[in-house]
Amino acid sequence: MKQRDGSVAEVAQYYHRYVVGMLIDKRMDLVVDFEPLLPYDLRAPGTTKAEEDEGELTAAKRLLRRIKATYNWLDVVIGDGLYANGPFLSLVTELRMGAVVVARKAVTSL
Repeated sequence: MKQRDGSVAEVAQYYHRYVVGMLIDKRMDLVVDFEPLLPYDLRAPGTTKAEEDEGELTAAKRLLRRIKATYNWLDVVIGDGLYANGPFLSLVTELRMGAVVVARKAVTSL
């Protein structure tokens, strides 16, 4: 970070990453729950790749289980192309839900 006197100082920066579950409607969007992606120092010992930060899919699977337990009437989950994989879709099946996975956004020209 550049100081007023022109010198450069090193500054620690912190950021947080989350997966968010939302109800989406024409009139409004409502956040129903969210789950943090855990950095390597907060992950449980013995988990796979414990020396790395957690990925979005791992947190999303925890979140989906909790959302389904809280809102049992929800029956469809929508995700982007990242969620088109066996472990996530197996969880969707286990929770007796359906999934819509958007593999690619449509390209439109003006």
